[in-house]
Amino acid sequence: MRLLTSPPVDSGPADAQPALDEISAGSFADGFKALGDVHRLRILYLLLARGEMCVCEFVPALDLRQSNISFHLKTLRQARLIKPRRVGKWAYYSLNRLAFEQFLGVFGRVFDLEKWPEKPRCAACDDILHSTTGKKVITELRKGKQ
Repeated sequence: MRLLTSPPVDSGPADAQPALDEISAGSFADGFKALGDVHRLRILYLLLARGEMCVCEFVPALDLRQSNISFHLKTLRQARLIKPRRVGKWAYYSLNRLAFEQFLGVFGRVFDLEKWPEKPRCAACDDILHSTTGKKVITELRKGKQ
């Protein structure tokens, strides 16, 4: 299985950066996609604040049509960040705390800034920036901002 890792870093051992396999990366991306909408973030916040909620309770809380809310709930459910519970014809949703904690844990491990030292720009970029052409480009960019 191919691993997604950062380019080699000169400081520290090669295994200092966590690897993210393709399957985990896909699940992780699905989680970010689910969190990439203001309405879905509000749904998660409501579930955190209130606990389990019926779909009908989201309508006045979010001021959205039920069809829109159902779409957002489906997206969150597919990312496994929420879980449904049916009682007759009613659907109730709650935060899937285990999946949410796992998502946050992966995020914390992969994006732990202590493990990813800040790197200076590459030498090639510095050469371009300090060249005559690079200085002209920077001067033109500054003129455009004025």
